[in-house]
Amino acid sequence: MRTKSIEHAAGGHLAAARAGFKPAPTHTAAGFFVILLLVLLSSCGQLAPAIPSSTLAISLTDALGRQVDLPAPPQRLVAAGKGVTMLLDAIFLFPQARQHLVAAGSGQQGSEGFFPLLEPSFSNVTVLAGDGGAEPIAAARPDLVLLKSYSAPKLGQSVETLGLKTLYLDLETPEQFLRDLAILGQAFGETARADELIKYYQASMERVAKGAAVFSPTQPTRVLLAQVTAKGGSAAILVPPAGWIQTMMVERAGGLAVWKEASDKGGYAVVNLEQVAAWDPDFIFLVDYQGDSAKTSANLAQSVEWKELRAVREDHLLGFPGDYVSWDQADPRWILGQLWVAKQLAPEQYATLDLQEEAAHFFQFAYGLSPEEFRGGIVPRLRGDLQR
Repeated sequence: MRTKSIEHAAGGHLAAARAGFKPAPTHTAAGFFVILLLVLLSSCGQLAPAIPSSTLAISLTDALGRQVDLPAPPQRLVAAGKGVTMLLDAIFLFPQARQHLVAAGSGQQGSEGFFPLLEPSFSNVTVLAGDGGAEPIAAARPDLVLLKSYSAPKLGQSVETLGLKTLYLDLETPEQFLRDLAILGQAFGETARADELIKYYQASMERVAKGAAVFSPTQPTRVLLAQVTAKGGSAAILVPPAGWIQTMMVERAGGLAVWKEASDKGGYAVVNLEQVAAWDPDFIFLVDYQGDSAKTSANLAQSVEWKELRAVREDHLLGFPGDYVSWDQADPRWILGQLWVAKQLAPEQYATLDLQEEAAHFFQFAYGLSPEEFRGGIVPRLRGDLQR
């Protein structure tokens, strides 16, 4: 896999070099003027000394509060463990870092086709089975191993025992996401890029906050966001925990998350259709990680049981949008999902927001995809009720 060195500005090293500069003794005017000329040229940056490798050292604090010291920006990156798809999607926000990826855990939800679209050399990346495993990770000779924080107790401990530099990230809530972007920018030597990304997300979050502040119906809009797995004539309904980003999306858009009190703190909780009917939501946003959520929603809307629900009668049973992965998750695309939820609940506040145009802008800014690449590589994968 090709690599490119990550350049850093010399900063104050010229001043330090000049401070230690001692010209050799001379007894001629000509010698004096030669030395004076060299000093002047140095002050203009023409004779900047080479930067010692030690000046590239990086010290940062990861999501678990651990200090991670790197002698230089890593040239061999490995991403592994549970949730590696979201981790890779965050890494690929940084143009230099993506070129230094040498091994990664296998993707989920059909995401494998996304990375070659961004980086042709991704075909040279070693795919690690399962969560990667400490030994296969070590075999890739990484300068830095990136893991989600919940991988620390098992996989992380094994990796650290082998003496490998390990960086943990949360990437679960909007606030953690912004913090972890700053950490990645520092680790990769791309702090300016991290700042750009953070400003983009903050601007979109502020847009949603303003919309929610104006959006004030007499009765709070009751919303159910649920993952649905349909098999045969039945469907399993699962609701996310109160502290997960899916719940936050609904609440930040001004909706009332009706399932919040019933959700399991450790993961998705299963609920039945009778409970959904008792909640009587105004909107139901369905997530289908294995298929097209729009088709799943349309099929359920035709069933006798679902037809009795208020959200179905009012045509508010909608499939959550996505492309290679669903936009409801703690993936960089979560901001698109947040905007979609906000538009559903307060369409008058987002009358000018075209979600497909917003997605085109996102993929160009976040991943460098041209409009042609977006139309050819992303549009065919769009799913859910994106334009509703």
